[in-house]
Amino acid sequence: MNNSTNVDWGKKWAEKARSLVGSPALNPGERLELDNKFKNVLIENNCEGIIAVDVSHFTYLSGVVLPYAEQKIFPQAAVFRTKNSSLDILICPPEWIHLSASQGWWGEIESYSYNDGSPLEVLVSTIVKVVVEKKLENARLGLDSSALPVLLVERIKQDLPNVKWVDCDVSLRELRLIKTKEEIKLLEEASRQADRAIISALNHMEGNIYDSLGYDIWEFTERIRVHVGEFGGSGTGNLTTLQGSDSAKYYRPPRRGVLEPGNLVRTEVSNHHLGYWSNSGRTFVTGQPAPEQIETYKNNIKLKNVAVNALRPGTTCMAVYQAVQKAASREYIDFWSEPGIGHGVGVSEREAPYIVAEDSTVLRSGMVLVLAIYTFGPKRELLCSKDTYEITEDGCRLLSWYKNWDNLYVVIGDTARHG
Repeated sequence: MNNSTNVDWGKKWAEKARSLVGSPALNPGERLELDNKFKNVLIENNCEGIIAVDVSHFTYLSGVVLPYAEQKIFPQAAVFRTKNSSLDILICPPEWIHLSASQGWWGEIESYSYNDGSPLEVLVSTIVKVVVEKKLENARLGLDSSALPVLLVERIKQDLPNVKWVDCDVSLRELRLIKTKEEIKLLEEASRQADRAIISALNHMEGNIYDSLGYDIWEFTERIRVHVGEFGGSGTGNLTTLQGSDSAKYYRPPRRGVLEPGNLVRTEVSNHHLGYWSNSGRTFVTGQPAPEQIETYKNNIKLKNVAVNALRPGTTCMAVYQAVQKAASREYIDFWSEPGIGHGVGVSEREAPYIVAEDSTVLRSGMVLVLAIYTFGPKRELLCSKDTYEITEDGCRLLSWYKNWDNLYVVIGDTARHG
């Protein structure tokens, strides 16, 4: 397929897709609120436009969620946003044309063919072609260069030597810190989907723990993924279930075997709703819990409550971390401090700000954070009960409200429920 034929074919498919458009994540009015924030970044950086290739920046600026884009070795799509929205253009391979237009992308779509070279080389050459066609080859343009492979950045700068390039990665990440009301609704829904999926998988398991065949760990984990989709989720990311001594690890693919009575079990899933993520982790026990299992779980919740009370505008991330650190020392609770105790969430499952000892970011109303405090069980299992919070004017609001997990969830008996 030559280049001109590919472009014509792409334009036809984009037109067809727009006639079949579904429901984008944000309606035009809500999209306008984000666009006005973006135009302030253009003004602050004195840029005519910004080219974004990082997967999360791409989704944020285009409203388009690409399938499994995070798993690609190199980026395969780009969005070029400008001061004049009529010049906005999205660059992608042919199989993403229909998907992009049907999600409400308003601008042009330029496709490229793998027949013209490696995906990375063709993406770069197409970006260069688009900049020249828009007559911006002598302009000041932003690029999320620190988020991109060095080879890609060097090639773009080499092929567009007269462009005055500005690294806008930090500006875009700061822009994403404060969520709009509609973004928060999407994050709240993603959290609900995650908890419903976990509960439904647990309901499948109840009544099977004492079955002579047991209940397969892999099947339990797979049911979470399936239920995320059944409850309206548009994708899953990391997913694991770890029991007993295996849960001393932070992550590993689900081991073959069955869930056994008497174990603490930790299951974690990240999923998105129209591109906005939940990052969930829950701990439960199979069979009647031992006193020390209940006690260590209570310790986890105790530290989480300390963090919740510290989540308020004007407080720094490091101050929240220090409050938990002091409480852990005072109560003799051992917690896993290396990864910190939480992070932001939005169009990526883990983003700024980070609740760690070194992050001096001041919390502001409109930020959304996941509290992810890991403490240790009686056999050094890593326990957690992640929850998502919106920072409000006077404190914080729980977004993952579907179920109260403050007490250790016990899997025992029979059930006919389905979540």
